[in-house]
Amino acid sequence: MNEKQKNGARVQGYLFLLLYAFLFIIVGKLFQPFLSVLVWAGVAYAITQPLYTKLAILRNGTERPAWFRSLLAGILALAVLVMIVGPMILIAFVLLGQLNDLSLIIGDAYQRYQGLLRGSGLTVLSDRLLEMTGGVVDISSVNLAEQTVKAIQGLGEHVVGVTGLVLRNATSMIAGLAIFTFTLFFFYVDGRHLMKVFVDAMPIRNELSAFFLKKFRDTGRDLVLGYFVVGLFQGAMAFIVFLIMGVTSPLLLGLLTTIASFIPMVGSSLVWIPVVLAKVLSGDTTGALILFALSAFFISTLDNLLRPLFLKSRIKMHPLLIFFSIIGGLQLFGFNGLLLGPLLLVLFFTAVDIFARTYGRKVRRHEANGEGGGIDDIEQPTHTDDAPAN
Repeated sequence: MNEKQKNGARVQGYLFLLLYAFLFIIVGKLFQPFLSVLVWAGVAYAITQPLYTKLAILRNGTERPAWFRSLLAGILALAVLVMIVGPMILIAFVLLGQLNDLSLIIGDAYQRYQGLLRGSGLTVLSDRLLEMTGGVVDISSVNLAEQTVKAIQGLGEHVVGVTGLVLRNATSMIAGLAIFTFTLFFFYVDGRHLMKVFVDAMPIRNELSAFFLKKFRDTGRDLVLGYFVVGLFQGAMAFIVFLIMGVTSPLLLGLLTTIASFIPMVGSSLVWIPVVLAKVLSGDTTGALILFALSAFFISTLDNLLRPLFLKSRIKMHPLLIFFSIIGGLQLFGFNGLLLGPLLLVLFFTAVDIFARTYGRKVRRHEANGEGGGIDDIEQPTHTDDAPAN
């Protein structure tokens, strides 16, 4: 082949690469509206796939008939849907009732203590606060009564707005759940074939594409078990403790505990410590001490016991990075960011490791020592001779 033919072949190669990149982007845009459904269905599949495989294969290693596998896939997909939707509907109804009760309690407390927020009561409160803070905090010019009324009204308007938003998006939520179930069904039935299609379509070596899929599966499963499940356990335990201790709106506080469990270092204590302080201020010192002991033992201890058990040291990442990836994920992807944020961060470090190993770069010392971020504990992509020399 002469030089002219080589140049022509090179130009054709570049043109084909541009065409491939264009089509790759277009196909990505095509699937973008369903990204969240695909991700959550993929995570649900990663968690439940061992159960499906165990039921779909006989003891001698042969697969059951196709009709049985399809029926099993449909049953499991519907079961996962019920496990997700059922508790959500129950919690929503109970929360609406408890939010109403909470608003009534706040209004009653305002009526009872509004004397402290105006007139001589405000003067006494302002003087005491000024004395306690050494003259730093002065609220004598603040209309606390007006601000309290505005805060209560704002809370009510926010609750009404959220309820209306949920009702307006009910149709899209139902459609999304239907697509989720449909996708999960085909993941069960044709999961291996679909993964092969994905691996062949990626513009990198097949073993690297397969490695990314494996990392996605393991990370998604570990994130759900290590953070979501532990958060649900903590929320459920908080609900039980608050219910036993007679705390107002235990389900609402349990839900807030689940959300707070994603915050590193402090976590669920952001919820139960203010509840303990509220009991102290109400004069129930004994109840506050009992609540403190129960919360510290049954709520906060779960984080230290269950999270390492579920994660099994697979996600070796500093809690601060997890925290910022969750916050950034929520800003970029909404609710899906709870999963997509940490998942993208883990995949980024995986890509860095693959690049380092493929191109012969030096592996970071903390990873080589097994202190986090590395991929030494799972299967490595093979090094091939086609990697560029240093």
